[in-house]
Amino acid sequence: MTKSGQIGTMHCASVLPATDPGELRTVLLIGDFGNVSEDPPVAVEVTGHLHSIEGTLDFRGATAAVTPLEDGPSMIFAEVVEDWTLVGNLGPRRTRGSLCPSDNIVQAIRVTWAGGVTLANGK
Repeated sequence: MTKSGQIGTMHCASVLPATDPGELRTVLLIGDFGNVSEDPPVAVEVTGHLHSIEGTLDFRGATAAVTPLEDGPSMIFAEVVEDWTLVGNLGPRRTRGSLCPSDNIVQAIRVTWAGGVTLANGK
């Protein structure tokens, strides 16, 4: 939904390209969701079936506020990864193990960010 109350139209939901170990909670939504300067998106609601990559969760009915791009990213969730060497076991077969270094690791933390992420040059 946009700031003016318009309902956007989603054309596709994809977990690609986020198939690296530890990224298996990322969903890319492609569609018409408003215009950032004139009528920005303010909320997303999953109205159909959208299953987790391993098939155990259905996110139908989930809602989330949209963080304006100008607000920048914020950390919304962090968790200790007990056995980070097995992180890749949930995703497609091409993701095996972890991309984390293995020498002298004391603890691994998985972090989830929300909001606009921009390059140093502002793009």
